[in-house]
Amino acid sequence: MAALESASTCPFGKPNNAIEQPVESKSEATGGHGRAAQPTQEEQLTPPTSESNAKGRSRAQGIALVAAVSGAGFLNVRPPRLELALLHLLTLFWLAKQTFSSQAAVIILPTISTDLEIPSGRQQLVVSVYGLTFGCFLLVWGRLADLFSKRAIFVAGSVWVTLSTTVTPFAANEETPTTIRLRDQLDLPGAFLSTFGLGILLFVLSTGNEVGWATPWVPPLIVVGVALVTVFIFWERRLEAGNHCPPLLRVSLFQSREFSISMAVMCMLFASFNGFLVYATMNMVMEKGVHDVPFDELPDRRRVWNRPVHSKEEGLGRLVLLTPDVVASAASCIKTGRRIALNWDLNKLEVANFNRQPTQHHIVSLLDGSAFDDVYIFNPQQSSQWDGLRHFSAPFPTSEDPTRRLYYGGVTASEITTRSNTRIGMQYWAREGICGRGVLLDYAAFAERHGIEYSAFSDHAVPLSVLLEIAHDENVTLKRGDIVFIRIGVTREWDEKMTAADKQAYATTRSPQHAGVEGTEEMLRWIWNEGIAAVASDALSFEVYPPKKSYPRGTGKDVEGYFLHEYLLAGWGMPIGELFDLEGLSRICAEERRWEFFVASAPLNMPGGVSSPPNCVAIL
Repeated sequence: MAALESASTCPFGKPNNAIEQPVESKSEATGGHGRAAQPTQEEQLTPPTSESNAKGRSRAQGIALVAAVSGAGFLNVRPPRLELALLHLLTLFWLAKQTFSSQAAVIILPTISTDLEIPSGRQQLVVSVYGLTFGCFLLVWGRLADLFSKRAIFVAGSVWVTLSTTVTPFAANEETPTTIRLRDQLDLPGAFLSTFGLGILLFVLSTGNEVGWATPWVPPLIVVGVALVTVFIFWERRLEAGNHCPPLLRVSLFQSREFSISMAVMCMLFASFNGFLVYATMNMVMEKGVHDVPFDELPDRRRVWNRPVHSKEEGLGRLVLLTPDVVASAASCIKTGRRIALNWDLNKLEVANFNRQPTQHHIVSLLDGSAFDDVYIFNPQQSSQWDGLRHFSAPFPTSEDPTRRLYYGGVTASEITTRSNTRIGMQYWAREGICGRGVLLDYAAFAERHGIEYSAFSDHAVPLSVLLEIAHDENVTLKRGDIVFIRIGVTREWDEKMTAADKQAYATTRSPQHAGVEGTEEMLRWIWNEGIAAVASDALSFEVYPPKKSYPRGTGKDVEGYFLHEYLLAGWGMPIGELFDLEGLSRICAEERRWEFFVASAPLNMPGGVSSPPNCVAIL
């Protein structure tokens, strides 16, 4: 389709009233190829009328031609002024169509990449191949227009584009294009050499930076691509100089300095502009729009990886929802100025599970006791922390590697353990901080009011229906970009109810249990559709742990269980806060009768960091 579109971009062919002048010599007329050639635009002369009238007729006939294709042949009897206006509209239409055609592949690029598992580093290749097809077939169909008729090719292209655009969405099977064989008139070897030569070079240039230029197959492909393009140039020069079929490209044109400079400038212009269009369109379609797509309409709910590799946006993940407008609006939550830190003591948990080492704090004397320094050795996962995007992976198996697991954006474990690679590290969150409107859903207080007894160190699960009831009781309506805190009661139970023996038993058990929210599809749908930027809790794992395979419902049918960490962290790039100290915040919110506040968090600025203490403050 792109090929015929290229032939249909110029609707103005040879005027019907043009008078062809007799050819003086066969050699001159054929350009040295021994057959009669079609007169060029310069060789077509109009009758002895004014130049403006001739141009007007030519334009009017061009308009009439397009109108006839559209079924509106009456246009060529309209007044000249109307015809000129229609000409301008027609020109704008074709420019708009060309822009749409070139960007159509970009619009559906996210879906193509998801279905074909194309990594973000190779997405440019899809658009480049589309453009390469357009460019290579431009030579072929341009030559066909010379052989037959520019007007005929334009009409054929217009009809074909109209039909294919209408029919293609309903096609059930892949179509096989029919090859046009004009052995004596069409330079098939040139078409092959140019297409494959440029295609190979395009592939290597698009993927070399990702796979590494020293990869064994990269240098040979570069040599093959350059060789094919070189052979194409020599082949076209041979056709141009000999008595063979006309070349696709007249290489002699580049002997003109002005022409060569113009082509070089145009090449650089379109190369940079098309690259800009790809990322600009992707930004409009995905960066700004993906979070507006309802959960049930997401192409892949497990993988919302839509940002350029190593970019700031990729590093922020779901925090891109915290726009300046969202943060500025959240400042209106500050009414009384009361503030409370949400960080638990750094030396808690004194004994932690999963063999996590306890905090070590050393005080070092300087200058014979005139000054002191601190030395901290701690694991952020032991106490209050943000789980970063490098913390947890999700399964993305392939036939070659059924056990494959990836982190957000497709990051591999080897990338994380390579210290020089800081992709999706904590530094992206630290540089701007995590600031916005915080909302507390106080489940622990709700449970006390309703006589619900449970231990925070059990597999007690909080369903979405209860969270919605709490929000209703607190008169809270969630907004896009909110940071939602859920109080389970872990820190209070650890500090006030558990003995040293209880804590040691928890730390050494091989099957720990943590209370938290249900891991269900409806919970995921709610988090996504509400536009929540981050979630946090005083629970040890936010969701109930171990993850359950199903959850009972009153209807007698169980609902499937999901591991929220795999979706929120590895799939969506959403921060998960754990072991936040929400006891003081709960008391202040109850006193104020207000469960919304401004929250500011400054994670540690550690390039490549996996997690961080939150350094978080709530201001009411």
